[in-house]
Amino acid sequence: MINENVLNEEIANVLLSFGFPTKVKGYRYLRESIKIAVGNVNGIYRITENIFEKVAATFGAVNAKSVERACSYAIDLACNSGKFDKINKFCGTNVFCGKYDKPSTSEFISLISDKFRMSLMR
Repeated sequence: MINENVLNEEIANVLLSFGFPTKVKGYRYLRESIKIAVGNVNGIYRITENIFEKVAATFGAVNAKSVERACSYAIDLACNSGKFDKINKFCGTNVFCGKYDKPSTSEFISLISDKFRMSLMR
């Protein structure tokens, strides 16, 4: 298995390359959510209970819904940054096309965590 610090760094590098601003809470929440999802393949199926509640507890957020809103806001900012098309290159296929084709928070976490899990299996 990969070292947790290495995984954190790789997740951060991917998010930064997609244009996520580090100054918003959603960036930190997404980074932690992806890390949790990489380690718990079934966590993505009930993301609010399995992931967002853990992230809320870790960062002292009000609740899981506030975590989800912050993540969604960060995704919106990244989509509008003009760099978000790099997600297609990262995934090796056209997953999201165009300015108005934005992933949901759970879609994004699932996609990125699955890609990391697959790369860890090699």
